[in-house]
Amino acid sequence: MKKYLAIAVVLVLMGTLFAGCAGGANNSAGDGTKQEEGQKGSGKKKELTVFHFKVNIDKEFQELLNVYNEQHPDVNVRQEVIGGSTDWRALLKTRFAGGEGPDIFVVEGLSQLETWKNQVVDLSGEPWAEKAFETAKAGAMLDGKLLAMPYNIEGYGLVYNKDIFKQLNIEPPKTLSELREAARTLKEAGYIPFATGFGEWWVIGIHLMNVAFAHQPDQDAFLQGLNDGSAHFADNPVFQQFKDLFDTIIEYGDPNPLTNDYNTQVSLFATGKAAMMQQGNWMEPQVFEINPDMNMGLLPIPINDDAEAMDKLHVGVPFNWVINKDSKNIDEAKQFLNWLVTDETAQSYMTEKFLFIPAYNHIEADNLKGLSQDVMNYSKAGKTLPWVFPKWPEGVDNQFSSAMQGYVGKQNSYEEMLKQIQSSWDELKK
Repeated sequence: MKKYLAIAVVLVLMGTLFAGCAGGANNSAGDGTKQEEGQKGSGKKKELTVFHFKVNIDKEFQELLNVYNEQHPDVNVRQEVIGGSTDWRALLKTRFAGGEGPDIFVVEGLSQLETWKNQVVDLSGEPWAEKAFETAKAGAMLDGKLLAMPYNIEGYGLVYNKDIFKQLNIEPPKTLSELREAARTLKEAGYIPFATGFGEWWVIGIHLMNVAFAHQPDQDAFLQGLNDGSAHFADNPVFQQFKDLFDTIIEYGDPNPLTNDYNTQVSLFATGKAAMMQQGNWMEPQVFEINPDMNMGLLPIPINDDAEAMDKLHVGVPFNWVINKDSKNIDEAKQFLNWLVTDETAQSYMTEKFLFIPAYNHIEADNLKGLSQDVMNYSKAGKTLPWVFPKWPEGVDNQFSSAMQGYVGKQNSYEEMLKQIQSSWDELKK
Protein backbone atom coordinates (compact mmCIF):
# COMPACT_ATOMS: atom_id res chain seq x y z
CA MET A 1 0.00 0.00 0.00
CA LYS A 2 2.90 2.33 0.79
CA LYS A 3 4.28 2.06 -2.74
CA TYR A 4 0.85 2.72 -4.25
CA LEU A 5 0.35 5.82 -2.12
CA ALA A 6 3.76 7.08 -3.17
CA ILE A 7 2.89 6.81 -6.83
CA ALA A 8 -0.50 8.39 -6.23
CA VAL A 9 1.21 11.34 -4.52
CA VAL A 10 3.43 11.72 -7.57
CA LEU A 11 0.52 12.17 -9.90
CA VAL A 12 -1.33 14.49 -7.54
CA LEU A 13 1.76 16.67 -7.37
CA MET A 14 1.92 16.65 -11.15
CA GLY A 15 -1.50 18.29 -10.89
CA THR A 16 -2.59 19.83 -14.12
CA LEU A 17 0.40 18.40 -15.94
CA PHE A 18 -1.75 16.01 -17.88
CA ALA A 19 -4.89 18.16 -17.93
CA GLY A 20 -5.82 18.39 -21.55
CA CYS A 21 -2.72 16.57 -22.76
CA ALA A 22 -1.10 13.22 -22.88
CA GLY A 23 2.42 12.06 -23.65
CA GLY A 24 3.79 12.19 -26.59
CA ALA A 25 5.52 11.36 -28.19
CA ASN A 26 7.17 11.63 -28.92
CA ASN A 27 8.73 10.04 -27.42
CA SER A 28 9.46 7.74 -29.98
CA ALA A 29 12.65 5.88 -30.45
CA GLY A 30 14.69 3.91 -32.91
CA ASP A 31 15.16 4.47 -36.60
CA GLY A 32 13.23 3.60 -39.70
CA THR A 33 10.47 1.07 -40.08
CA LYS A 34 10.44 -2.32 -38.45
CA GLN A 35 7.77 -5.00 -38.40
CA GLU A 36 7.74 -7.99 -36.06
CA GLU A 37 5.52 -10.75 -37.33
CA GLY A 38 5.63 -12.97 -34.25
CA GLN A 39 4.14 -16.39 -34.72
CA LYS A 40 2.29 -17.09 -37.93
CA GLY A 41 -1.40 -17.66 -37.44
CA SER A 42 -2.88 -20.96 -38.42
CA GLY A 43 -6.22 -22.69 -38.37
CA LYS A 44 -8.98 -20.62 -36.82
CA LYS A 45 -6.72 -18.34 -34.82
CA LYS A 46 -7.90 -14.76 -34.62
CA GLU A 47 -5.23 -12.32 -35.75
CA LEU A 48 -4.61 -9.02 -33.95
CA THR A 49 -2.21 -6.34 -35.19
CA VAL A 50 -0.77 -3.88 -32.68
CA PHE A 51 0.70 -0.73 -34.23
CA HIS A 52 3.13 1.40 -32.19
CA PHE A 53 6.23 3.56 -32.47
CA LYS A 54 8.38 2.22 -29.61
CA VAL A 55 11.18 0.65 -31.64
CA ASN A 56 13.34 0.86 -28.52
CA ILE A 57 11.34 -1.97 -26.92
CA ASP A 58 10.40 -3.95 -30.03
CA LYS A 59 12.38 -7.04 -28.99
CA GLU A 60 11.09 -7.04 -25.43
CA PHE A 61 7.53 -6.36 -26.56
CA GLN A 62 7.74 -9.25 -29.00
CA GLU A 63 8.80 -11.51 -26.13
CA LEU A 64 5.73 -10.38 -24.23
CA LEU A 65 3.51 -11.04 -27.25
CA ASN A 66 4.94 -14.54 -27.44
CA VAL A 67 3.91 -15.10 -23.83
CA TYR A 68 0.41 -13.87 -24.57
CA ASN A 69 0.07 -15.99 -27.69
CA GLU A 70 1.14 -19.09 -25.76
CA GLN A 71 -1.41 -18.38 -23.05
CA HIS A 72 -4.14 -17.68 -25.60
CA PRO A 73 -3.85 -20.36 -28.31
CA ASP A 74 -6.91 -19.10 -30.19
CA VAL A 75 -5.34 -15.67 -30.78
CA ASN A 76 -2.17 -14.52 -32.51
CA VAL A 77 -1.07 -10.97 -31.70
CA ARG A 78 1.68 -9.42 -33.80
CA GLN A 79 3.24 -5.99 -33.67
CA GLU A 80 4.01 -3.48 -36.38
CA VAL A 81 6.64 -1.04 -35.13
CA ILE A 82 7.23 2.20 -37.01
CA GLY A 83 9.31 4.90 -35.37
CA GLY A 84 12.42 7.01 -35.38
CA SER A 85 12.88 9.26 -38.40
CA THR A 86 9.87 7.67 -40.10
CA ASP A 87 6.62 9.59 -39.59
CA TRP A 88 4.54 6.84 -38.01
CA ARG A 89 1.43 9.04 -37.86
CA ALA A 90 1.40 9.57 -41.63
CA LEU A 91 1.92 5.84 -42.23
CA LEU A 92 -0.89 5.01 -39.82
CA LYS A 93 -3.24 7.18 -41.89
CA THR A 94 -1.99 5.41 -45.00
CA ARG A 95 -2.87 2.05 -43.44
CA PHE A 96 -6.42 3.18 -42.78
CA ALA A 97 -6.77 4.81 -46.20
CA GLY A 98 -5.82 1.48 -47.74
CA GLY A 99 -8.35 -0.41 -45.63
CA GLU A 100 -5.61 -1.99 -43.51
CA GLY A 101 -6.09 -0.21 -40.21
CA PRO A 102 -4.57 -2.14 -37.27
CA ASP A 103 -6.76 -3.58 -34.54
CA ILE A 104 -4.90 -1.66 -31.84
CA PHE A 105 -2.79 1.46 -32.32
CA VAL A 106 -1.28 4.34 -30.38
CA VAL A 107 -2.21 8.01 -30.03
CA GLU A 108 -0.01 10.51 -28.20
CA GLY A 109 -2.55 12.99 -26.87
CA LEU A 110 -5.72 15.00 -27.33
CA SER A 111 -4.90 16.43 -30.76
CA GLN A 112 -4.47 12.96 -32.21
CA LEU A 113 -7.36 11.59 -30.21
CA GLU A 114 -9.55 14.30 -31.71
CA THR A 115 -8.40 13.16 -35.16
CA TRP A 116 -9.24 9.52 -34.47
CA LYS A 117 -12.24 9.88 -32.14
CA ASN A 118 -14.73 8.55 -34.69
CA GLN A 119 -12.51 5.56 -35.47
CA VAL A 120 -11.94 4.21 -31.96
CA VAL A 121 -13.88 2.22 -29.37
CA ASP A 122 -15.18 3.70 -26.10
CA LEU A 123 -13.15 2.06 -23.32
CA SER A 124 -14.90 3.71 -20.38
CA GLY A 125 -16.21 0.46 -18.92
CA GLU A 126 -13.03 -1.60 -19.14
CA PRO A 127 -11.71 -3.26 -15.93
CA TRP A 128 -8.40 -1.38 -15.99
CA ALA A 129 -10.09 2.03 -16.13
CA GLU A 130 -10.62 2.16 -12.36
CA LYS A 131 -6.96 1.37 -11.77
CA ALA A 132 -5.51 4.12 -13.98
CA PHE A 133 -4.52 7.37 -12.31
CA GLU A 134 -7.09 10.08 -13.00
CA THR A 135 -4.42 12.54 -14.10
CA ALA A 136 -3.06 9.98 -16.55
CA LYS A 137 -6.53 9.46 -18.02
CA ALA A 138 -7.04 13.20 -18.60
CA GLY A 139 -5.34 13.07 -22.00
CA ALA A 140 -7.30 9.98 -23.01
CA MET A 141 -10.81 11.40 -22.64
CA LEU A 142 -13.05 13.30 -25.04
CA ASP A 143 -16.68 14.30 -24.54
CA GLY A 144 -16.75 12.49 -21.21
CA LYS A 145 -15.66 9.18 -22.76
CA LEU A 146 -12.45 7.29 -22.11
CA LEU A 147 -11.33 6.58 -25.66
CA ALA A 148 -7.76 5.49 -24.97
CA MET A 149 -5.80 3.45 -22.44
CA PRO A 150 -2.83 5.32 -20.90
CA TYR A 151 0.11 2.99 -20.51
CA ASN A 152 3.08 4.72 -18.89
CA ILE A 153 4.70 7.95 -17.74
CA GLU A 154 7.95 9.33 -19.14
CA GLY A 155 10.23 12.28 -18.58
CA TYR A 156 13.05 13.89 -20.49
CA GLY A 157 15.80 16.45 -20.09
CA LEU A 158 19.56 16.30 -20.53
CA VAL A 159 20.92 12.81 -19.94
CA TYR A 160 24.48 13.11 -18.62
CA ASN A 161 27.40 10.79 -17.92
CA LYS A 162 27.99 11.01 -14.17
CA ASP A 163 31.45 9.47 -14.37
CA ILE A 164 32.70 12.04 -16.89
CA PHE A 165 31.25 14.88 -14.82
CA LYS A 166 32.95 13.50 -11.70
CA GLN A 167 36.24 13.02 -13.53
CA LEU A 168 36.24 16.69 -14.56
CA ASN A 169 34.81 17.97 -11.25
CA ILE A 170 31.73 19.35 -13.00
CA GLU A 171 28.71 19.98 -10.82
CA PRO A 172 25.38 19.22 -12.51
CA PRO A 173 24.39 22.58 -14.07
CA LYS A 174 21.19 24.24 -12.88
CA THR A 175 21.26 27.35 -15.08
CA LEU A 176 22.02 28.13 -18.71
CA SER A 177 25.27 29.86 -17.76
CA GLU A 178 26.36 26.81 -15.77
CA LEU A 179 25.41 24.58 -18.70
CA ARG A 180 27.57 26.62 -21.07
CA GLU A 181 30.49 26.49 -18.64
CA ALA A 182 30.12 22.72 -18.27
CA ALA A 183 30.02 22.35 -22.06
CA ARG A 184 33.19 24.45 -22.41
CA THR A 185 35.00 22.29 -19.85
CA LEU A 186 33.88 19.09 -21.56
CA LYS A 187 34.99 20.30 -24.97
CA GLU A 188 38.42 21.33 -23.68
CA ALA A 189 38.79 17.84 -22.18
CA GLY A 190 38.14 16.24 -25.57
CA TYR A 191 34.53 15.18 -25.11
CA ILE A 192 31.56 16.10 -27.29
CA PRO A 193 29.39 18.07 -24.85
CA PHE A 194 26.08 17.31 -26.62
CA ALA A 195 25.15 14.40 -28.86
CA THR A 196 22.41 16.18 -30.79
CA GLY A 197 20.52 13.80 -33.08
CA PHE A 198 18.85 16.69 -34.89
CA GLY A 199 18.40 14.52 -37.96
CA GLU A 200 15.53 12.99 -35.98
CA TRP A 201 12.48 15.22 -36.49
CA TRP A 202 10.90 14.48 -33.11
CA VAL A 203 14.10 15.17 -31.14
CA ILE A 204 14.26 18.74 -32.40
CA GLY A 205 10.74 19.53 -33.60
CA ILE A 206 8.85 18.07 -30.62
CA HIS A 207 10.96 17.63 -27.49
CA LEU A 208 13.37 20.54 -27.91
CA MET A 209 10.66 22.91 -29.14
CA ASN A 210 8.45 21.88 -26.22
CA VAL A 211 10.98 23.53 -23.88
CA ALA A 212 9.92 26.98 -25.11
CA PHE A 213 6.23 26.13 -24.83
CA ALA A 214 6.52 24.54 -21.39
CA HIS A 215 8.29 27.56 -19.88
CA GLN A 216 5.46 29.92 -20.86
CA PRO A 217 3.92 31.46 -17.71
CA ASP A 218 0.54 30.10 -18.82
CA GLN A 219 0.82 27.43 -21.51
CA ASP A 220 -2.89 27.27 -22.32
CA ALA A 221 -3.17 31.05 -22.56
CA PHE A 222 -0.21 31.09 -24.96
CA LEU A 223 -1.78 28.38 -27.12
CA GLN A 224 -5.07 30.27 -27.16
CA GLY A 225 -3.23 33.44 -28.12
CA LEU A 226 -1.51 31.68 -31.01
CA ASN A 227 -4.86 30.37 -32.19
CA ASP A 228 -6.74 33.68 -31.97
CA GLY A 229 -3.85 35.80 -33.23
CA SER A 230 -3.14 37.71 -30.02
CA ALA A 231 0.19 35.96 -29.39
CA HIS A 232 3.16 35.55 -31.73
CA PHE A 233 6.44 33.67 -31.62
CA ALA A 234 8.55 36.63 -32.76
CA ASP A 235 7.87 38.89 -29.78
CA ASN A 236 7.50 36.19 -27.12
CA PRO A 237 10.11 36.63 -24.33
CA VAL A 238 10.47 32.90 -23.70
CA PHE A 239 11.26 32.21 -27.35
CA GLN A 240 13.99 34.87 -27.18
CA GLN A 241 15.51 33.02 -24.19
CA PHE A 242 15.10 29.73 -26.03
CA LYS A 243 17.51 31.03 -28.68
CA ASP A 244 20.31 31.11 -26.11
CA LEU A 245 19.74 27.44 -25.24
CA PHE A 246 19.45 26.43 -28.89
CA ASP A 247 22.67 28.26 -29.78
CA THR A 248 24.48 26.61 -26.87
CA ILE A 249 23.56 23.11 -28.01
CA ILE A 250 24.51 23.91 -31.61
CA GLU A 251 27.85 25.48 -30.63
CA TYR A 252 28.85 22.59 -28.35
CA GLY A 253 27.11 19.80 -30.22
CA ASP A 254 28.57 17.06 -32.36
CA PRO A 255 29.93 17.98 -35.81
CA ASN A 256 27.09 16.25 -37.72
CA PRO A 257 23.90 17.43 -36.00
CA LEU A 258 21.64 17.20 -39.05
CA THR A 259 22.70 13.75 -40.18
CA ASN A 260 22.86 12.05 -36.80
CA ASP A 261 19.72 10.08 -36.01
CA TYR A 262 18.52 8.67 -32.69
CA ASN A 263 20.70 5.57 -32.87
CA THR A 264 23.82 7.62 -33.59
CA GLN A 265 22.98 10.02 -30.79
CA VAL A 266 22.56 7.21 -28.28
CA SER A 267 25.72 5.47 -29.51
CA LEU A 268 27.84 8.62 -29.12
CA PHE A 269 26.64 8.92 -25.55
CA ALA A 270 26.77 5.25 -24.58
CA THR A 271 30.32 4.82 -25.85
CA GLY A 272 31.53 7.80 -23.82
CA LYS A 273 32.31 10.07 -26.75
CA ALA A 274 29.57 12.52 -25.77
CA ALA A 275 28.85 13.59 -22.20
CA MET A 276 25.23 14.76 -22.60
CA MET A 277 22.25 14.33 -24.87
CA GLN A 278 18.68 15.58 -24.91
CA GLN A 279 16.66 12.42 -24.28
CA GLY A 280 14.49 10.69 -21.69
CA ASN A 281 14.17 7.59 -19.57
CA TRP A 282 12.86 5.57 -22.55
CA MET A 283 16.36 5.20 -23.98
CA GLU A 284 17.86 3.37 -21.00
CA PRO A 285 17.56 -0.11 -22.60
CA GLN A 286 19.60 0.92 -25.65
CA VAL A 287 22.29 2.59 -23.57
CA PHE A 288 22.65 -0.41 -21.25
CA GLU A 289 22.75 -2.76 -24.23
CA ILE A 290 25.83 -0.88 -25.48
CA ASN A 291 27.31 -0.11 -22.08
CA PRO A 292 25.87 -2.12 -19.16
CA ASP A 293 27.99 -0.16 -16.70
CA MET A 294 26.85 3.30 -17.80
CA ASN A 295 26.37 5.63 -14.83
CA MET A 296 23.97 8.31 -16.00
CA GLY A 297 21.48 10.82 -14.67
CA LEU A 298 18.83 13.22 -15.92
CA LEU A 299 19.15 17.00 -15.75
CA PRO A 300 16.57 19.73 -16.50
CA ILE A 301 17.03 21.79 -19.68
CA PRO A 302 17.60 25.44 -18.66
CA ILE A 303 16.81 28.44 -20.85
CA ASN A 304 17.94 31.13 -18.39
CA ASP A 305 19.75 31.60 -15.07
CA ASP A 306 16.79 31.34 -12.70
CA ALA A 307 17.99 28.18 -10.92
CA GLU A 308 14.73 27.45 -9.11
CA ALA A 309 12.51 27.93 -12.16
CA MET A 310 14.83 25.87 -14.35
CA ASP A 311 15.03 22.89 -11.98
CA LYS A 312 12.19 20.95 -13.63
CA LEU A 313 11.91 17.92 -15.94
CA HIS A 314 9.45 17.56 -18.80
CA VAL A 315 7.04 14.78 -17.80
CA GLY A 316 4.03 13.33 -19.62
CA VAL A 317 2.07 10.28 -20.80
CA PRO A 318 3.46 9.22 -24.20
CA PHE A 319 1.61 6.01 -24.82
CA ASN A 320 -2.18 5.72 -25.17
CA TRP A 321 -3.61 2.54 -26.71
CA VAL A 322 -6.83 2.71 -28.75
CA ILE A 323 -8.93 0.04 -30.48
CA ASN A 324 -10.05 0.38 -34.08
CA LYS A 325 -13.88 0.33 -34.13
CA ASP A 326 -13.77 -1.51 -37.46
CA SER A 327 -11.69 -4.35 -36.02
CA LYS A 328 -13.26 -7.77 -36.46
CA ASN A 329 -11.89 -8.77 -33.06
CA ILE A 330 -12.81 -5.96 -30.68
CA ASP A 331 -13.46 -8.28 -27.74
CA GLU A 332 -10.08 -9.96 -28.19
CA ALA A 333 -8.42 -6.53 -28.47
CA LYS A 334 -10.02 -5.43 -25.20
CA GLN A 335 -8.88 -8.65 -23.54
CA PHE A 336 -5.31 -8.08 -24.69
CA LEU A 337 -5.17 -4.49 -23.41
CA ASN A 338 -6.57 -5.55 -20.06
CA TRP A 339 -3.96 -8.32 -19.89
CA LEU A 340 -1.16 -5.80 -20.49
CA VAL A 341 -1.83 -4.09 -17.17
CA THR A 342 -3.29 -6.89 -15.01
CA ASP A 343 -1.17 -9.97 -15.77
CA GLU A 344 1.84 -10.33 -13.45
CA THR A 345 4.20 -11.22 -16.28
CA ALA A 346 3.02 -8.26 -18.35
CA GLN A 347 3.47 -5.97 -15.35
CA SER A 348 7.01 -7.22 -14.79
CA TYR A 349 7.85 -6.59 -18.45
CA MET A 350 6.49 -3.05 -18.15
CA THR A 351 8.70 -2.13 -15.19
CA GLU A 352 11.70 -4.45 -15.56
CA LYS A 353 12.12 -4.97 -19.32
CA PHE A 354 10.62 -1.79 -20.78
CA LEU A 355 11.77 0.26 -17.75
CA PHE A 356 8.43 2.09 -17.86
CA ILE A 357 6.91 4.11 -15.05
CA PRO A 358 3.37 2.66 -14.86
CA ALA A 359 0.27 4.85 -15.08
CA TYR A 360 -1.66 2.50 -12.77
CA ASN A 361 -2.06 2.42 -9.01
CA HIS A 362 -1.91 -1.38 -8.72
CA ILE A 363 1.42 -1.95 -10.48
CA GLU A 364 4.46 -2.06 -8.23
CA ALA A 365 7.22 0.39 -9.11
CA ASP A 366 9.75 -0.30 -6.35
CA ASN A 367 12.40 -1.45 -8.83
CA LEU A 368 12.77 1.90 -10.59
CA LYS A 369 16.35 3.02 -11.03
CA GLY A 370 18.48 5.32 -13.09
CA LEU A 371 16.65 7.80 -15.26
CA SER A 372 13.21 6.46 -14.36
CA GLN A 373 13.98 7.04 -10.70
CA ASP A 374 15.09 10.58 -11.54
CA VAL A 375 11.75 11.19 -13.23
CA MET A 376 9.95 9.81 -10.20
CA ASN A 377 12.01 11.92 -7.79
CA TYR A 378 11.35 15.14 -9.70
CA SER A 379 7.67 14.25 -9.91
CA LYS A 380 7.44 13.60 -6.17
CA ALA A 381 9.03 16.99 -5.56
CA GLY A 382 6.54 18.68 -7.89
CA LYS A 383 9.39 19.79 -10.17
CA THR A 384 7.83 19.04 -13.54
CA LEU A 385 6.94 20.83 -16.75
CA PRO A 386 4.14 19.66 -19.06
CA TRP A 387 4.32 18.11 -22.46
CA VAL A 388 2.51 20.84 -24.39
CA PHE A 389 3.01 19.30 -27.82
CA PRO A 390 -0.03 16.98 -27.65
CA LYS A 391 -2.09 20.20 -27.86
CA TRP A 392 -0.34 21.51 -30.97
CA PRO A 393 -2.11 21.42 -34.33
CA GLU A 394 -1.53 18.02 -35.87
CA GLY A 395 1.44 18.00 -38.24
CA VAL A 396 2.94 21.30 -37.07
CA ASP A 397 5.81 19.51 -35.31
CA ASN A 398 7.16 18.27 -38.65
CA GLN A 399 7.20 21.84 -39.92
CA PHE A 400 8.80 23.04 -36.70
CA SER A 401 11.50 20.46 -37.28
CA SER A 402 12.23 21.67 -40.82
CA ALA A 403 12.46 25.30 -39.73
CA MET A 404 14.72 24.47 -36.78
CA GLN A 405 16.95 22.26 -38.91
CA GLY A 406 17.27 25.16 -41.32
CA TYR A 407 18.55 27.31 -38.49
CA VAL A 408 21.02 24.64 -37.39
CA GLY A 409 22.29 24.43 -40.97
CA LYS A 410 22.57 28.24 -41.20
CA GLN A 411 20.05 28.35 -44.02
CA ASN A 412 17.98 30.90 -42.15
CA SER A 413 18.28 33.26 -39.20
CA TYR A 414 16.52 32.75 -35.89
CA GLU A 415 14.08 35.52 -36.80
CA GLU A 416 13.33 33.78 -40.10
CA MET A 417 12.87 30.49 -38.23
CA LEU A 418 10.27 32.12 -35.97
CA LYS A 419 8.45 33.50 -39.02
CA GLN A 420 8.38 30.01 -40.54
CA ILE A 421 6.98 28.35 -37.43
CA GLN A 422 4.41 31.15 -37.10
CA SER A 423 3.31 30.55 -40.69
CA SER A 424 3.07 26.81 -40.03
CA TRP A 425 0.97 27.32 -36.92
CA ASP A 426 -1.37 29.76 -38.67
CA GLU A 427 -1.81 27.32 -41.54
CA LEU A 428 -2.61 24.28 -39.40
CA LYS A 429 -4.47 25.74 -36.42
CA LYS A 430 -8.14 24.87 -36.13
